[in-house]
Amino acid sequence: MSRTGFKAWLTLTLVMILAGCGFQLRGSAALPPELDAVNLGIPDNHPLARELSTLLSASGRQVVAPDKATAQLQFEQNDLLRDVQSVGATARVREFALRYNVAFRVVSADGREIQPLTSLEIYRDYTFDQGQVLGAASEEEFLRDEMTREMANRILRALASG
Repeated sequence: MSRTGFKAWLTLTLVMILAGCGFQLRGSAALPPELDAVNLGIPDNHPLARELSTLLSASGRQVVAPDKATAQLQFEQNDLLRDVQSVGATARVREFALRYNVAFRVVSADGREIQPLTSLEIYRDYTFDQGQVLGAASEEEFLRDEMTREMANRILRALASG
């Protein structure tokens, strides 16, 4: 088999394997038409607002000011909390848990509820080593960023499912 033929065979095999396992690229979310021009009920500089703006724009929607919106996401809760998970024998924290709780609803410009109150939660835990304070801080920051991205994706999926 020639080198070109082998590459073609390998590519076709990989495509068939990925198709067979149900893999598909994430396309843009199929959002209701009321969300064509949406206002996020959180400040623009909030990390969740930035992630949602990016995802909504990729889905062909606009994030606009409240007076220009056809719908508004109203956040009843948007908390990223850190709790002590365990304490070692020396009374020092050994493990933390991060919990991200969001509760939101979507209301149209005329006040009609498009989506009822929906609650989502993400939970991550990590160990804390007193000798690695900078590393632990970096790990927590990384987890917070990853949780924010995941929460934005979950919100978008919830909006798409109605």
